[in-house]
Amino acid sequence: MDTIENMIEGIGKMLAKLLLNKVPKQELVLDLVCVGENLQAKLYYLVSEGKINEAENLLFEELRLYSAPESYAAGLEFYDYLNSLPIEFLEANDFTKAEIEQGLSDMLKTIPVLITE
Repeated sequence: MDTIENMIEGIGKMLAKLLLNKVPKQELVLDLVCVGENLQAKLYYLVSEGKINEAENLLFEELRLYSAPESYAAGLEFYDYLNSLPIEFLEANDFTKAEIEQGLSDMLKTIPVLITE
């Protein structure tokens, strides 16, 4: 695994624990609300159609509108899935590993932080 993949996997595991108070995705059964399930299905469908940029735009729009933990979980799964795709597929659909890293970073910046005293 290269550095970007390790970073994405590590961040994903950390966020799964923080956001969902659950174990990493290998053992994680996401009990997603309807929005999250539909979002994830839409993202995977768009990627299968080669519309990766459109899928990413949909993800960020969903996060802007709902910012539910389930939507963030769907986003983590989305970037993990993109990271697992062959570089040739990504490039054929105008996407790169660097864009995966940037998108994940941008998504993490949108996570609401609760400050308690």
